[in-house]
Amino acid sequence: MVGWHRHESGITGTLLYTIRQESDTAKMDKQIADYVNLLDASHNQIFNMTPEEAEERVLSGDPERVREIDGIFAIVAKKGQQVLLARSIGRPMRYFLAKQE
Repeated sequence: MVGWHRHESGITGTLLYTIRQESDTAKMDKQIADYVNLLDASHNQIFNMTPEEAEERVLSGDPERVREIDGIFAIVAKKGQQVLLARSIGRPMRYFLAKQE
């Protein structure tokens, strides 16, 4: 089972999604086997920090810190078994999850 947690920041329209892979039973943890980021980071326009600092804020998982990113962006970052996605209103983001039995 994949758990989605959505946080909206309101005024800036920044979205932060956290994807967590959860098993149906405690004994059977399922790993995220493949992770492919097809977003072109050169299309991001971040005005108040470096792209690395923006990614670190997304990796923190803290919506307040992500909300401080000023610009037009779509960022995907992986931390362990979590994949975190954040975007501004001006940059669309599509994602696909495939479950393998």
